[in-house]
Amino acid sequence: MTHQYYENNPRYGIIYDWALIKKEFLKLGIPKDVYNPYKFHKVVSGKYIMDISERDTGKTTNWMLLAMTINKIYGSEIIYIRERMEMITPANSRELFKTILAFHYVEKLTDGQYNSIRYNSRRWFYWNTETGEEALEPFMMGWGLDENYNKKSSAQLPDSDIIIFDEFISPFNYMDEIVTFSDSLKTIIRERESPLIVMLANTTELHSHWFKEYEIYDYIQELQPGEHREYVSSGGTIIDVGFVGNSEKTMSEHRKKHNAMFFGFKNPKLNAIRGGGWAMKIYQHPYKDKEPESILQNRYIRHNGVLLRLELMYSEEHHYYIVVHRAYEIQDDSIVYCLDTQLESFQYKYKWGTGKIDKKIWQLYEQNKWTYVSNMEGSLVDDYIKSIKMMKL
Repeated sequence: MTHQYYENNPRYGIIYDWALIKKEFLKLGIPKDVYNPYKFHKVVSGKYIMDISERDTGKTTNWMLLAMTINKIYGSEIIYIRERMEMITPANSRELFKTILAFHYVEKLTDGQYNSIRYNSRRWFYWNTETGEEALEPFMMGWGLDENYNKKSSAQLPDSDIIIFDEFISPFNYMDEIVTFSDSLKTIIRERESPLIVMLANTTELHSHWFKEYEIYDYIQELQPGEHREYVSSGGTIIDVGFVGNSEKTMSEHRKKHNAMFFGFKNPKLNAIRGGGWAMKIYQHPYKDKEPESILQNRYIRHNGVLLRLELMYSEEHHYYIVVHRAYEIQDDSIVYCLDTQLESFQYKYKWGTGKIDKKIWQLYEQNKWTYVSNMEGSLVDDYIKSIKMMKL
């Protein structure tokens, strides 16, 4: 088909007919009870779409099918990104396309010319297992963020507009990974306005640094299963976020029955598995001492825009321990631990400070002698520590 371009210039990218793409995608016959990108998002060029969920929602498979539909119509090569290239292997490839092959979507997408997919040298090709015919051009290429530097000068991808970053939240994330990802995007998309960037995560980690970097952290705290919202960053970038799943109110009766059968326990960390909300660890709450003494009240943590007060307590039964409260202001004598490399004033201390009292407070943390008014305070403290460890990488 004849392509139309932004400003009539191929350098600025293809103007996609998104209505046509949706029509062709729906012809594939995606089951109604699995994830469908069009149920959550307005799928168009020039923005990020971020889908987070528990596992087994079908979001990766169906985003892949939508991208393959675009490849069918326009020939645009898909870019499949993972944190490290070692995550893109023949074994992982088989798993990635397992459902697509099982339901014969390749035949539908290629009008019966091909019936399988072959992985070769970090690219995926359509293939016919009966005739041995293989497509001359790949429909998708693999990209590891760890190889970004080597690819910057050599990558030539003039029409690779559908970019899927799979499992972007992981235990291997490091601080400023967004910079490496953005650098990769710049290498791939150059000056084009046509790309759609899809970010997928099989996690419901409330405090991921990706949310902070993309300026959506505060909104994420309010997002519930089954909801999606579109935000505009301070610099004008559109982020369309979906929390894939069902809340307790919208969950099917079968799902509720299944949860009761196998996952009917109080532990909130099972929320992501049950599909009913954010996963949240249970934290140690303040001791029920008869006459605890408040020793020190002027230490704070500031993290993710939230202020936490660390109250040093003493009791005969538990000796020294910390109670972590939510706070809203500091006093003149306050000491505030933070991760800002440029400190606002003498009151702010980087990471965990250096004084004797600071060391005592963090020793109590190592001794599991911190208690939390609610699980939210505990989750924030854990993320503060996790962020410090990530900064060492």
